[in-house]
Amino acid sequence: MPTTTYTPLANVTLSSSTATVTFSSIVQSFRDIIAVASVKGAEGKIRISVNSVGSYLYHGVLMEADGGTAASNYGSDGYVLIGRNNSGIRNDVYTNIICNFNEYSVSGKHKPIIFRAGSNLSGVFAGNYRVATSSTISSIIFQLENGNFDAGSTFELFGVNA
Repeated sequence: MPTTTYTPLANVTLSSSTATVTFSSIVQSFRDIIAVASVKGAEGKIRISVNSVGSYLYHGVLMEADGGTAASNYGSDGYVLIGRNNSGIRNDVYTNIICNFNEYSVSGKHKPIIFRAGSNLSGVFAGNYRVATSSTISSIIFQLENGNFDAGSTFELFGVNA
């Protein structure tokens, strides 16, 4: 059985607050990529989009730690949202996020995204989405629905070989 390896592709630690963090020109030589972040900032939902902001339809389910469904379809606004109502991340603790972008480099089919996010105070949000594009994913954009990520927030991107 082959051994799975994780290759670091990018690492960003914010030295000042910023509204968006973008991984662009993502190499296409891996089967999957994983984005890992530890963020703090204005309270609210985190938006994740691929290739360009607001460009693709997402369908998915977001579950909360208490078993409640936060949403079953985010429509065509082009974002995967982590959080519910005005909850998601908090401004007083770091929220940890892991997003698996499966088969991101395969053209001709839609892309599944699986994620988990949470902190000891905000609970856990988990879900899966289908990105309705048959193009490869060449960029990933993180942003808060309102406000900025605080200095000290970190974002990492890994390529996965299975």
